Amino acid sequence: TKITNEYTRIFFMLSKLRKKITPKPQPKPAPQIQRNAVADSARMRRLNDRNERRTRIHDFLNDQRNSFINTQINTQKDLNVLIIDVSDLDFLKNQEDYIFILNKIQEKLV
Repeated sequence: TKITNEYTRIFFMLSKLRKKITPKPQPKPAPQIQRNAVADSARMRRLNDRNERRTRIHDFLNDQRNSFINTQINTQKDLNVLIIDVSDLDFLKNQEDYIFILNKIQEKLV
């Protein structure tokens, strides 16, 4: 048993020594994100296309609205219609804009 104890002691000493000698694994560096110029240009092209589509839709809707106003409302004189462009007004949050609209209506009624 003395020999067994000696072998066990030597085994543990060698394993401790091996742990000290064996280099610890180095952490892997964080992966570098490589920007893909082709993907970036494709993404920018998609964004530009989307903005162009929105602009075309906006212009189309404005043309349709103006066409409706010119053909249907302005040509019929028997309608009592007041058109107020409120696209630049915020009459819900700004009381001056609200009063402006009320004054326009009042002018039309008088």
